[in-house]
Amino acid sequence: MLTDSQSAASSNGAITGNQQFTKTATVNFWLKDPCINAVLTPTTVPAISVTNGQTNTATFAKTQDSIEVLNGISTLCGARTYTICATNNCSGGAVNWLAITATNGVANSWTITASPN
Repeated sequence: MLTDSQSAASSNGAITGNQQFTKTATVNFWLKDPCINAVLTPTTVPAISVTNGQTNTATFAKTQDSIEVLNGISTLCGARTYTICATNNCSGGAVNWLAITATNGVANSWTITASPN
């Protein structure tokens, strides 16, 4: 509800009355999450091999989704996180000797660091 006030003045500058009136507006709106139906574009993650006690890295391009590609806004559906799991459903948790981080100084690139002990 919107409320406005208006004052009336006489010719000599004295206020002779005060009027108040109310404007009412009905607004309908719908919220839609554009990312609910977003389709992820496949990302190729390179094979990586490492000897126990050593470290090796591999990089891959950030996974895009159909909404960010359509609108040209890479953060529209929010930040992405990546996890390397021991099982398909990740019930065993993340593999602790494989880390995924944003590639330093390279936009839209991620680095896998393998460091088994």
